[in-house]
Amino acid sequence: RSYKRGNLQNIRENIKRVADFYPHFQVIDGGTLIPHDPALLKDGVHPNDQGYALLGEALAQAIRERL
Repeated sequence: RSYKRGNLQNIRENIKRVADFYPHFQVIDGGTLIPHDPALLKDGVHPNDQGYALLGEALAQAIRERL
């Protein structure tokens, strides 16, 4: 889906491009943290309870790897 500022992929790319100017910033792409499984989504986009549990675990791991 596209919006005035682009689609979600454009926004992710813009965030990454801006973060690249700041060496101490690190971007974690949330779209890669859980499997693309409809059973983990409540509305086709946002995670359900199980999806959020997996997302939280994966995000914590990604942060630990970057510390």
